[in-house]
Amino acid sequence: MNNTKALTDVDISASVDNIFVNDSGKVRQVSKATLFKTLESAEDYQALKSEVNTLQESVNRIDTTTDTTLTKTGKAADSKITGDKLAALKEKDDAVDAEIGSLKEELEECIDVTASRNILAFENYTRGKYYSASSGSDRYNDSFTAIDDYVKIEPNTDYVFSIFSDGNYETMPNALVIQYDAGRKYISGADVKTFKTAINARYIRLSMANVYFDKQVMLEKGTEPSKIYESPLNEKKYKIKNECIDDTQICDKVISILKIKENEITVGASDCNFETLQEAISSIKDNTELNRYIICLKEGTYNLADGLDITDSSAIGVTVPNWATIVGIGNRENVILECRLDSKNQNISALNFKETSGIENLSIIGENTRYAIHDDFARESKGYDRRIKHCIIRGENTYYSTVYGAGTGDGANWKFEDVVFDGTKTGTNYKKGNTFTVHNILKSQKNREITFTNCRFLSGMDNNVKLKTLAYRTATGLDSANDMLTNVQFFGCEFSGETGFELSEENASVYGSGCLYYVTGFGNKNANHNIVTTDGKDYSGRVNLI
Repeated sequence: MNNTKALTDVDISASVDNIFVNDSGKVRQVSKATLFKTLESAEDYQALKSEVNTLQESVNRIDTTTDTTLTKTGKAADSKITGDKLAALKEKDDAVDAEIGSLKEELEECIDVTASRNILAFENYTRGKYYSASSGSDRYNDSFTAIDDYVKIEPNTDYVFSIFSDGNYETMPNALVIQYDAGRKYISGADVKTFKTAINARYIRLSMANVYFDKQVMLEKGTEPSKIYESPLNEKKYKIKNECIDDTQICDKVISILKIKENEITVGASDCNFETLQEAISSIKDNTELNRYIICLKEGTYNLADGLDITDSSAIGVTVPNWATIVGIGNRENVILECRLDSKNQNISALNFKETSGIENLSIIGENTRYAIHDDFARESKGYDRRIKHCIIRGENTYYSTVYGAGTGDGANWKFEDVVFDGTKTGTNYKKGNTFTVHNILKSQKNREITFTNCRFLSGMDNNVKLKTLAYRTATGLDSANDMLTNVQFFGCEFSGETGFELSEENASVYGSGCLYYVTGFGNKNANHNIVTTDGKDYSGRVNLI
């Protein structure tokens, strides 16, 4: 029997299989399951519609305006403003590029650029080694020295070797020359006095007998030597043309573009960053060429011996940080840095320098110290500056009877201006002593420059300025200074004693003999001198004072 009823007569919750519905005037039979499903769908639709309405209300409440300040977090940036900002940044970037380009043009117009004819610039070499001509591989012989660096050359070009002694031409030496391509792959090798590079050659390495290597070696273009010695340079020489703006203006412009930052630290008894110089120096952690420091000292006496452990053999005293300058504020005679020890100490000096740094407008006193200033810690440098201006430097009973004791590292460029070196009490028992003593270093690869302008060397002792030569280690014949020169200039300086300065050897029995200094200048008082060497050569031409 069919268990069905009309819709008007039935409770759909009852257990019936089918119901009848009126669909547009027609009677249709619908199962209960289908009807329930349809009703559930209708409920889902109403719920969805409610959700859509709620969502629409939320959307209507959203702030659709954009951020025109470009500073608000979580808000869309205005596209026009963003575009304008990017355009402005690009314009600024283009302006910086244009400024750099303009500076480059000015430098090219105002600077003469010259490179040494001697291209044999290198830093690393090995004694007892040479290169095989057939393969370029290492071979060993105590009579030879090999240059480890790859020396840049031009392809398809003639080159010639020559040997000099103290700047005087001697001969054309033989050298084992190995040629390499741009990838430093072996091309060929030969034992030659002159050679022509291959069309694909870009580098050479060479080795030669020690008897040649230990002299002044020159490698230049050509098939015949020029017989005029020039030191090899790792970089080009730049010289400001006389008719152009001075170098200070150019340097200022370069600095403005490089954005060199100078951080100022103040030191004094009150209203300063620090009370002691040692505290100020200890605070410097991020000093670089582009992030420099100026330590400004108020007038007063600063005890540099404070906190020193004189029993510690590694203690050397206060060291001026690299890329830092200590400047006295006020009268230089009233800004005093002093290190006074109770007894003589071989290691501690009042101040020490490493690489690029300086002092200005100060008085420095070292009593019973090694020196008042020790400046011999740039042994690994490839070039650095020292600037000392408007200072009084005094030594009292120093260990080595010298006010300023120094050793110039490779590429040193030192300038002393209006400096008083007071050696009147520097010697033993506070007697007169040396004012300035400097030596070169062994294993040199670059010349160095020292310039004194309007300086006074007070002592009363003869030869109180000493320029000492180290040539090589006599015990081994190694560590040659490679005849690299120290050029010393005196302008408007005043010396004391009958002879003001001396060119001499550090210790001929230990460091060899000779003279590796040139002295020039003009306008000096009492600039008499002595030259004392043990090799029997005439070095009188090394001093040219007007």
